Amino acid sequence: GTCCKRWGTALAGTIDDLYRWLEEERYDILQYCSARMYDGTVVCGAELKVSDLGDVYVVDLWKAPDGSSLAVCPFLSYDDAGLSLCTIHADKPLVCRRFTPYSWDNYETILDCPAHREKKRRHGER
Repeated sequence: GTCCKRWGTALAGTIDDLYRWLEEERYDILQYCSARMYDGTVVCGAELKVSDLGDVYVVDLWKAPDGSSLAVCPFLSYDDAGLSLCTIHADKPLVCRRFTPYSWDNYETILDCPAHREKKRRHGER
């Protein structure tokens, strides 16, 4: 849950994420995504159709439906003991599915991880 709170709104999604959510009609998730199109427009994910996906060049996750930034991932919840829960765990985006804390198995994801970049910056690494 720490990453979801601290960096969860600075994540990029994929076209495959959008495609899956459109096919599954997960507008509850899509409403919190923004698609930057090649023509310069920004479209709320809930307004997209599968036929639009070829025109998307960046997928921004966890934006408010009006396009404004959110403070934390909208799907982060807590149980009675205060432990973090992902309310879309079975349908979460690729970047979240690939997150493996304390593992170097997925080097590409680690390099793109905001926590990893911040740690390197604090220690003066490049």
